[in-house]
Amino acid sequence: MFGIANNVGRLVETSASSFTSPEEVAAYNARFREISRRIAAPLLIVCADFRRLRTLTPAIADRYGVLLTAHNLRIERSAVLCAPEHTEACSQLERVVGEANNARRRAFREPADVIEFLGEVLTDDERDRLIDSLQANRRQ
Repeated sequence: MFGIANNVGRLVETSASSFTSPEEVAAYNARFREISRRIAAPLLIVCADFRRLRTLTPAIADRYGVLLTAHNLRIERSAVLCAPEHTEACSQLERVVGEANNARRRAFREPADVIEFLGEVLTDDERDRLIDSLQANRRQ
């Protein structure tokens, strides 16, 4: 189960509570491409809130890594947020983000670190939306 939205500016908000198959990751990628094509700005800022994601199989993690690498040229900044208590998912996501070979992509375990990292390049409206989104996802 995943969600992808662009509510303001260049900020693309994604979330996932599970990826059950490589095909679901492919559907996530298709939706991401659809949303990103609607954004006029040449570069995107992405926040992937995966705090509800408890585990990733190696096949799914690898497929997600291919997705990250495919979109590298369009990324100004990208943050993947995982929950520290979901150590397996965090480890997989941190590995995959590192393997994307893009210094503008980082994995985090704390929302405040995501806000600081992305906030350096966000407009005020985008920053406000990021904070609202992270708070809303925390309550789910």
